[in-house]
Formats: sequence, C-alpha cells, structure tokens
Amino acid sequence: MERAPTTDIGWDLLHALRATTGRRPTVALIGGPQGLAERAAAALEAGADVSVVLTADGYAQDWQPVVEKVCKVDPDMLVVGLGAPREMLWVDQWRTQLPPSIVLTCGGWFGYLAGEEQRAPRLLRRPGLEWIARLAQAPTRLGPRYVRGLWSTLVVTVAARRKRRSK
Repeated sequence: MERAPTTDIGWDLLHALRATTGRRPTVALIGGPQGLAERAAAALEAGADVSVVLTADGYAQDWQPVVEKVCKVDPDMLVVGLGAPREMLWVDQWRTQLPPSIVLTCGGWFGYLAGEEQRAPRLLRRPGLEWIARLAQAPTRLGPRYVRGLWSTLVVTVAARRKRRSK
C-alpha cells in the first residue's frame, strides 16, 4: 500500500484505466450514510465513462457479505469512504480477501460527488489545506477529530525536536 499525496487521484486513475484497458472501468463504492454511495455512483457515472458495479453504505455490522459482493463483481477500482483512520484500517483488515483491484480510500469524496459537500477552493487544495474548508463546512463533525490530530502532531513534533537536540 502507498499513500498518494493528492486529492484528485481517483479521477486520474479512472482516466488511466480507461486509456489502458480500452473499456469503461468498473468501480465499487463503499461508505457513507445510507444512500450516499448510490448518489455518488449516479454522479460518477454521469460525469465519467465508468460503470459502478456495487455500492454499500459504511454502516455494515458484518463486513464479510460486503467483501464477498466486492469479490463477486471484481471491480477495477474499489473506493472506500469510511473516514480516516477507519477506512485505512478496513482496507488493511480485508485486503487479503479483496480482488486484485486498485483500492482507494477517499474520506469525503462521495459527498463531493453527490453535490452534498463543496470542494475547497483551488487556493487551499494546491498546498494541501483542503481540511480548512472541510472544517468550515462541518465544524461539529470534524472539529473534535482535527483537534485530536493537531494535539497528536504537536506532541510528536515536540518529542522529535527534543530527541534531535539531545544528540
């Protein structure tokens, strides 16, 4: 698994898959509240030359049947939008059972596709500051997560600086 530092890699990969295979890529979307993956799928199919072969919400109590469905449809790309870090943990837990698809974790991408969340201005996206716009749109939901992340980052940074100074 590798992290790709961009917010638009899904589009890039879909276009590359289309060019490489010469056919419409197949995509499975997992995540979000009830109905969001379906709305995102409709927007994705309308805006790109892809076929969405599976959608599932992010609230399954038992993921095994969902994983079995993913294996059955064998998509070119599996997009998992469960929120960080849950989506990364999900992929890590199930990757040995998943088909050999491109697997992306996407955070709030389904909300953007469905038109339920607004993308950050390009001015914030280019330097990787899209989180500021997301926080402004959903402070109650994202505020606590970002505060915990900021606190953890500060603790790690201070510890690293102290270690470097002691050498």
